[in-house]
Amino acid sequence: MSDTSDEYLAKRNQEMMTARSVFLKAGTRGAIIYGSIGSAFAFLLPMFRPSLKTILPMNLRAAIASSAAVAGFWIYGEPASTEFVRQQHLMMSQANKLPRKEYDGQIQ
Repeated sequence: MSDTSDEYLAKRNQEMMTARSVFLKAGTRGAIIYGSIGSAFAFLLPMFRPSLKTILPMNLRAAIASSAAVAGFWIYGEPASTEFVRQQHLMMSQANKLPRKEYDGQIQ
């Protein structure tokens, strides 16, 4: 039984929204972890080394903290969503009883 075009698009849209949800959930966790570490580094280190107050002005400290949060978002979110898509691909190939092909990360 083959899907109609509308059914296929609805199914793909649902898969995309689920993968996005996985990305956002894992990415948020990473942003909190890395953002906390970056903030602690940027804002607490000058308390222990007063000479860093002149080297790291407040706008540079904010940039370090926000960059750490963005990096954590990507570091945690991307592998989680890639693994989710890979699992979906393997599950669909097994459901369709297709020969198992190793997923190479490319959308087919």
